[in-house]
Parts: sequence; structure tokens; C-alpha cells
Amino acid sequence: MNLRLRVALAAIFSTGLVIIIAGITLIALISKDANNALDNRLEEQTIIVEKALAVDNTRKFFSIPRRINPIQTNQLTPNAIPTIRTIDVGIALRVISSTGVFLQSEGFPDIDDESMQFGYSNYNGEENNWRFLRQKIKEKVYDINLKTGQKTLRINDTNIVMIVGSSTENLEKTIANITNRFISVGIICSLLAGLIGWWLGGKALSPLYLLRNQTAKIRETSDLSFRVNAESGPYEINELANQMNQLLDTVEQETAIRERALLSAQDFAGNAAHELRTPLTSMITNLDILSSNPNLAEKERYEIIDELSEQQKRLINVLDGLRILAKGELAIEEIFESIDISEITDEIVSNAQKNASTIKIELSIEPSDYEMKGWSEGIKVMISNLMNNAIIHGQPKSNDHQIKVTLKQEIKKNIILIIEDNGPGIAIKERELIKERFKTGSSTSAGSGLGLALVDQQAKLHNGKLDIEISELGGAKFILFLAI
Repeated sequence: MNLRLRVALAAIFSTGLVIIIAGITLIALISKDANNALDNRLEEQTIIVEKALAVDNTRKFFSIPRRINPIQTNQLTPNAIPTIRTIDVGIALRVISSTGVFLQSEGFPDIDDESMQFGYSNYNGEENNWRFLRQKIKEKVYDINLKTGQKTLRINDTNIVMIVGSSTENLEKTIANITNRFISVGIICSLLAGLIGWWLGGKALSPLYLLRNQTAKIRETSDLSFRVNAESGPYEINELANQMNQLLDTVEQETAIRERALLSAQDFAGNAAHELRTPLTSMITNLDILSSNPNLAEKERYEIIDELSEQQKRLINVLDGLRILAKGELAIEEIFESIDISEITDEIVSNAQKNASTIKIELSIEPSDYEMKGWSEGIKVMISNLMNNAIIHGQPKSNDHQIKVTLKQEIKKNIILIIEDNGPGIAIKERELIKERFKTGSSTSAGSGLGLALVDQQAKLHNGKLDIEISELGGAKFILFLAI
């Protein structure tokens, strides 16, 4: 069942429920008011009849013969009970004395008045239902004090009972007609509310239909960069669109991470197969020579073993470089932490000074705050590779090898690390080439071609860049910019 139909059905049921509750309440109030009005009519009729039957006349009636009764008898039916018409049309009257029925109006139902209780009561007849009021007629007598002349009211029982009643047929028909009309109007209003709900539901759900069409476009095109419109509908639809856009952001990011992981794995496999084939082949050849020539001269044996050791180190360096490259491509913000660039730089330069004591390495760190968010392993690899590059490839023809390391910070901007040497330098046409993987340019020094590729990757990962210029010392100058 679609949402629009549900809205229409909800309108029908809610309207019907409201009409039923309102109808029941209103009919109950109307019925109560009508019954109260009928009771008031009966009570007013008793007052009128009681005034008509004055006490003095009543006494005279019971003390004189019936023939001189001021109320005329029915001449057509001698000995019948006299009848009178009440002032209120539709009210039946019966007056009962100690000797029997004294007065009775036309149309009074044939009921046993002795079994009727005093006050209001209902009677279910064969043809009609009746509402009765039965009460006694009281005599008001004033006693006069002859000395003071003060009057005292005294009410005496006259032993006369008056019954007034009215048929409830019209009242019941009126209530029944009102009920039927409420039912008819309720059905019509419920159907009309359903039609209006169907129409309004279509209008209200149009932004949702638009959102559905937009999401279908994403499914058809598989374009995760597409975002649905979150400003054209009501608040709830816009919130749903915003949540969907956030979901698309998450899916797009996760998909990009998976794609990078897949490409990184493929790249790692391809690079490893390409770069490890030569050293592995050479190692196999040297091992075959050793195994097939047990009587090989000691000098030649040591040379082959040294070559195997160098090949093994190269393999380790290549694998380690490929590992860090792959990890750097998949690095996410969660692995970033607060690090101090000055401490890392000082530690790496100090180790280089110990291991390369013949090289003049100068470190200059300008006073500043070098705290930043970054990947600790990536930063260390980046600075270490720049130092190793200056040590290995920045060696001049003379024995006076110099390296200068400078760490400074632009005001509220980037952290700048400069490593320069007095070596042969790097040609302009090769400065971008050597940033690629396994590219060593025209350098004759041994290397895997991954060092500067790692530096360039980590610089971009930390929203920075790597520039290569000519140093004042005469060699290469590497300028590393890192965003704070």
C-alpha cells in the first residue's frame, strides 16, 4: 500500500471517528435537552392544572351532588368520567381523588395509576412510549393569629393525585432522524475527506517523489558524487535528503578507500614484480655459483657473499618503501596525531651525524611552535629519506661533503624544512621526474628510486609540497612545506 493511499485512508478513518464521537456527544446532548424540555412541560402543566383546581372549589365538589358540579359531564355517554382539554396540546391529564378518577383528558393511556411511582417515570405502551409526572395536590392554608394578626402558612394533603404525561413518539422520531442524518453526513464527509486527503497527499508527497527520482538516478548512473536537493521541500523531507547526502558522503568515501586499496594492492604487486625480479635473479645466479663450485677461491666466495648481502639489503629497502607507499595511500585522518616536527628533525639529524661522521651536517632550528597534526611514521620516513638522499646522492667530487638542515615556520602558515648539500645538484628537467617511483634520473648512485616518491607522497598527504631548487652550497636544495 503506497503512502498516498495511506494518507487518504487515514483522512477517511480520522474524519469518520471525529464525526462518530461528535455525533454521539451531540445526540446525547440533544436527547437530554429534549427530555428536560418535556419534563419542564409536564411540570408547567401540573402548575396550570393545580391552579385550575382551586381548593375551595375542590371542597365544594366533594360536598355537593355531582349534578351541580361546575365541570360539565359528557351528555352523549351518561355516567362517564368527565373530560377536559389541557392548555398544552399533547399533554394527557388524569386527576384522582379518594373515590376514583376525578378528571381525565382525552387520549390518556389505559394504565394502572396505582402501580406508578411518584415523580417522573416512563411507560412502554403497545403503540407509543410515554413520559409521566405523578404528584399530590397540596392545600395551602393560612392560620391567622387573632391577637397579632400574623399569618402562618400550612400545607395540607388533599388526598388528590394528579398525573400528567406525554407521548415520546415525536421525540424518539426526532432523535432517530438526527441520528440517521448524522450517519449520512458522516459517510459523505468521510468520503470527501478521503478525496481531499488523496489530493493533498499527492501535493505533500511531491518532494518525496522528487527525492525518489533523484536517488533512482544515482542507482542508474552509479555516480556517488551526485547529491540530492535538500532545499526544495518541507523540513522533514529536507532532513531526510540531508541524511541521504551524508550517507552518500560516507559511501563515496568508503568506496574511494576501497578503490585506493585495490589500486594500491595492484600497484604494489606490479612494482614488486618489476623491481624484485632483477635482484632475485642475480641472487639465484650467485647462489647457483656457490652451490656448484664448492672449491671456489676464498676471495671470489667473499665477493659473491658481499654481493648477495647488498642484493638482500636492496630487496629489503624496496619492500619497505613499497609498504610505506601503500600505507600512505590508504592513510586516513584517524591515524593522525599531534607531533613535534622539531623533535623528529633533531633526532634524525643527530643519528645522521653519528653514522656519517665524515660529513659536515649543520642543523638550524628557528624558535617557534612546531606542533602539528600528522602521521608520525610518514613524517619520519619523509625527513629520513631527504637526509639519506643528501648523504648518498649529494656527495661532491671533493671530500668536503656538506649538508645544511634548516627548520623554520612562516607566521601562522606552513612549517618549512630545507635540506641542501654541495653535491652535483639536480638538472631542472629531472626535478619532477625523480619524484616518480623507481625514477633515479641521471644519478649514478645506487638507489631504489622510491625515496623521493615517498617524500612527495607524504608531503601531499599532509597538505604540503616538495620543491627542488639549486642550493647556495652548489648542490641540490629540497624545500618541504607542511601545513599546520
